[in-house]
Amino acid sequence: MLELPKRTGADVVSDPRLRQVLVVLVLALGYFATADVGLAISRQAGNIATLWPPNGMLVAVLLLTPRRRWTEVLVAGVIGSMAANMYNGNTYITAASITVANLIEAGIAATIISGQAARRVLFQRSTDVAVLIIAAVTAALVAGAVSATSAMLLSGAPFTTIFIKWVLGDVLGLLVVMPIAMIAHSHVTRGPDLMMSRRSQVEAMLLLAVVLTVSVAVYSPGAPPVQYLVMPTVLLASFRLGPLGAALSTVIVAVIGSLSTVMASRAGALAPDEATLRVFNFQLNLAVLFLTALPIGSAMAQRSQLEQDLIDEKERSDRFARDMASLVNVDDLTGLATRRFFLEKLDALAATARRLTQPLTLAMIDIDHFKPINDQHGHAVGDAVLRAIGVACRNAVRTNDVIGRLGGEEFAMLMPLTDQEAAYRIVDRLREAVAAITIPTGDGRTVSVTISVGMAMFVDQQIDRLLLDADRALYVAKERGRNRVVLADGTSVLAPCEVPPHTV
Repeated sequence: MLELPKRTGADVVSDPRLRQVLVVLVLALGYFATADVGLAISRQAGNIATLWPPNGMLVAVLLLTPRRRWTEVLVAGVIGSMAANMYNGNTYITAASITVANLIEAGIAATIISGQAARRVLFQRSTDVAVLIIAAVTAALVAGAVSATSAMLLSGAPFTTIFIKWVLGDVLGLLVVMPIAMIAHSHVTRGPDLMMSRRSQVEAMLLLAVVLTVSVAVYSPGAPPVQYLVMPTVLLASFRLGPLGAALSTVIVAVIGSLSTVMASRAGALAPDEATLRVFNFQLNLAVLFLTALPIGSAMAQRSQLEQDLIDEKERSDRFARDMASLVNVDDLTGLATRRFFLEKLDALAATARRLTQPLTLAMIDIDHFKPINDQHGHAVGDAVLRAIGVACRNAVRTNDVIGRLGGEEFAMLMPLTDQEAAYRIVDRLREAVAAITIPTGDGRTVSVTISVGMAMFVDQQIDRLLLDADRALYVAKERGRNRVVLADGTSVLAPCEVPPHTV
């Protein structure tokens, strides 16, 4: 009798199709759970969602998922939204119209944010907050119009009321829930960010405990209208803990404020109109609170990163100074950096320029007609020429510039924080200094040399491409008569007086 192989749990999980189905079901269950909680809270607060979390979570999942797999996430959103709405008593048509609006909202928000901040950690820059606001407001307005129109056509509900309820609840959901989900995911997968790594866990817990205590006090039944007192505590948490502190403290305020509104409504302490007004006021206060706290947290995170970059850059400069003193990194003939060390510095400076969006210029330098000098006067004269050019190079460069001998008569110079125009002036001074060099040949005569230079700007391309651009520009300089500087775009800067290498 033929026995079929048994499939283990590991085999099932490794099956791509079954894994996709499992992912969709898990996401759908998560959407259903958060939507069901949101609907339950809104029913207790006069059918107004103080904070609608499901779409914020859905946008976060989309941003954390490659675009080619967004369909799976959106399918999960459809299943979860339909299930939550029908479970809470909506008809199939009503649930479908709300689901369409939810998906439109999530898709618009995720598309806007991913287009502006792809492949990097969000909310570590203050500009991310502006992108978040634009995405949240745009997505909520469009989805709110779709939902309100559907409700008006299906049940005759007032367009304006539905539209306002949708926009206020969903804007807050996107503004608060999505950032906390993204920041939490970053902390789980990448570890604590720079600000959190500098703070102790005890300090973080104490700050959030203060936010919780003040929130409970100001939102408790019978408390005077002093909700503004939560603002200093949230700002302090944002200042000390960065984006995570802003997001966590705002969530604490949102949860406490929402529960307080629900409890007041259930206890009959608030009339329906009063409950509606209280929810709207709370939503506006929460939006102002969060939109004040998150930029502060992001700005502090950006400042900490810049400080760390400066520290790292100083450490690299110190290491470079020590390395240059080491013979292994110095060409023994010219006193310049060796090829290996120069290329290491090129990698490091290019990484810094890419991260900080700073200019960096590379110049490839070649001695004109160097081989005839060796052939006619011997290698001793050739070595003297190389040493003299090494001196001229060291005199031409600034403190942060790097110049090395790549081999033979080839040299290269790196000029960080230097645009093309400033780099040209430096290189042209070097060209003039080399043209003024005269080397005695030992037989009563002297030899003079010139250099040709090809320059290229680093604009986030690969290192090999940068070297190729500069090398091509050098080749053009040779073709056009030597003793000149040629830029990578083909622009030629001629020497004031081109004199070919000669022997006097």
